[in-house]
Amino acid sequence: MDELKQIVSILQTVIRLGVVARVVFCLVKMIINNDDGGTSEYKQKISNAVVFLIFSELAWIIKDMVFDYYSTGSYI
Repeated sequence: MDELKQIVSILQTVIRLGVVARVVFCLVKMIINNDDGGTSEYKQKISNAVVFLIFSELAWIIKDMVFDYYSTGSYI
C-alpha cells in the first residue's frame, strides 16, 4: 500500500511540474515570437494547461474527500 501512495505522490509531482514547464515554455515562445502575432495561440495553450492542472488537482481532492467521508482507512 505504501508503494501505491508513493506512486500517487510521484504522479502528482510530475503533473504539477509538467504544467509549470508547459506554461514557462509557452511564455518564452510568446516573448521570442512577439512580432509574429501568434501570442493568442500560446495564451490558449497556457489556458488549457491551467485547466488541466485544475481538473487533475480536483480529482485528487475528490478522492480524498470520498475516502474521508466513508472513513475506509485505506488511502491510495
